[in-house]
Amino acid sequence: MVKLQTFIISEQQGFEGDKLVVKNPNYIFRPTSVPGNYSLALALGFVGEGIREKNTFSIKMLDPKGGTFNETPDIELVPPGEKEREVLKLYPDEIANLNIVMDLPNAEFRLEGKYTTIISLNGEELDRKDFFIVAKENSAYGQF
Repeated sequence: MVKLQTFIISEQQGFEGDKLVVKNPNYIFRPTSVPGNYSLALALGFVGEGIREKNTFSIKMLDPKGGTFNETPDIELVPPGEKEREVLKLYPDEIANLNIVMDLPNAEFRLEGKYTTIISLNGEELDRKDFFIVAKENSAYGQF
């Protein structure tokens, strides 16, 4: 069974060589104003038996009122090639993993509050993760 092992939301992520660099991971993000645009990035790590097979995943983000803020189509996760499969045979199924990095550049946040990210695999919801958007100025949440 595949499960979501890692979920990191941050202002920016990328690779430097073979290392993932995550900048300002957080739970609360502070754009200058809301409504307004703000760039975020997601890192997801899937583990477990079945991750070596062909799968699809999708992400749906809900705004504080429950409306769809952002949604991906089903994205096909291609099984590893022959060379990678030989290496993966060295590891037991329960630690087989797949990591994905996604950018959300200049996403338009119209509301302050709690946003929910729904992660699905093969059409079935795996997990939900929350984060907050709070404007730096004139916030209903007060000053941090």
